[in-house]
Amino acid sequence: MQYKLLNSLFNSCIRKVILVLFSCSALLYGAEIRLRPPHNIYSDGAYLRISCFTSRNLLDKELITYLENGIVLTFAYFVNLHKQNLFFDDQIAEHIIYKRVYYDIWNEMYYLETINDGKTIKKTYSNIDEITATLLEIKNVSICPIDAISPENKYYFKTRNTLKITQLYSIFHVVFNFLSIFKYKTTYLKSAVYSGSALIGK
Repeated sequence: MQYKLLNSLFNSCIRKVILVLFSCSALLYGAEIRLRPPHNIYSDGAYLRISCFTSRNLLDKELITYLENGIVLTFAYFVNLHKQNLFFDDQIAEHIIYKRVYYDIWNEMYYLETINDGKTIKKTYSNIDEITATLLEIKNVSICPIDAISPENKYYFKTRNTLKITQLYSIFHVVFNFLSIFKYKTTYLKSAVYSGSALIGK
């Protein structure tokens, strides 16, 4: 009985490894996912904020299949603000938002955990399309206090996405950390250059 159970777990893990390998292969050779400028940048009077939108859908049919087979998907959205100098630019702020998606096969529900500014918000969805729409954008991200922006200086944003593929409930994950090594990332994409006065509305 124990042999059959272990054999079943082993076969299940091998299938998931193969799924992940195909997933990474498809992502690496596909079109890069971008937080495509122009971004929506504005000031609320105290902080500089930004909303970004991806260049294409983050969840295709293949990734949904992997998700429903127990693969955990973690999307990271990087938004960096830089001050332009004559020789070496300065990074003023770095902001990372994580969106973690997984599927519960027992209650047939999808879960989305958004981690932002040290806070985690967890939501449950019965429809994958709702999660797909949420993954397309990040909204009202607090980049830095207005006081950190000088009206006389020039600034630009650099953004990128990453996707980490893991398996939460797996004997292979516990023993070999087998399924946490697959990661897809884009190169940084630079925005247009903005004057400090334009960013803070002065």
